[in-house]
Amino acid sequence: MLQLQDEEELLVVDAFDHVQSFVAQAKRAATLADLNTLLGEVGTSLGLDYYALAHHVDLGRPPSSSVLVSNYPIGWFHTILRQRYFVDDPIFAAAQHASAGFLWEDIGALIQLSDRQKRIFATAGRQGIGPGFTVPITLRGEPSASCSFAVKLGRRFPPGLAAVAQSIGWFAFEAARRLAIAQGGRPRRRVAPLTSRQLDCVVLIAKGKSDGIIGELLGLSRHTVNNYVEDAKRRHGVATRQQLLISALWEGQVTFEDMFG
Repeated sequence: MLQLQDEEELLVVDAFDHVQSFVAQAKRAATLADLNTLLGEVGTSLGLDYYALAHHVDLGRPPSSSVLVSNYPIGWFHTILRQRYFVDDPIFAAAQHASAGFLWEDIGALIQLSDRQKRIFATAGRQGIGPGFTVPITLRGEPSASCSFAVKLGRRFPPGLAAVAQSIGWFAFEAARRLAIAQGGRPRRRVAPLTSRQLDCVVLIAKGKSDGIIGELLGLSRHTVNNYVEDAKRRHGVATRQQLLISALWEGQVTFEDMFG
């Protein structure tokens, strides 16, 4: 047990390097196939067996700009399509009720599982898919989405990897949606620059500060801080503060050193 804990602590210590490396490579990815390869590589380096990055749409007839990148067993994917499991997938359903990443073992606290949803989990297990972790993703004007990571049945999902899995999931989706937009021939939405005060707020949010504390540090009211953040979200076209952090990092408006240094 001590050896397992030591290994997990080493992964957590090394998590920043994994995320930073993945982001640098994902920004250079030319196709969704390239991104698929990167997800496989980072998953392997973290000891994770499976991943699935997808918009929550009809997977039988997905919109042209939708994202689907996965290395789930092909038999499981065929079952999902044949049985139309994507309609009431328990992970997709739980993601609608979560504001942050969640372990699959905790889904019962987010939604009440139907008999069919319990069967979906059981069927996935028979395909060799074990415990997992899902990152919910919400953007204005787009279907909801999620990025999931899982291990093979019989293994334990390392709880210390939740934070790094969440960061990689956010960045993977941002890369995938930009590639899907480009491949669909749609012009990429221009992101308006943030003001210096908005950037200050973004950096302090990344450091875990509340609006009240940010206000004290910057000499602003809590209401003014919230207004700065809401306007920054509109400029980036995102729905959550987490996505604002990811988008600002991706656009180079702030750096990892700003946020985590």
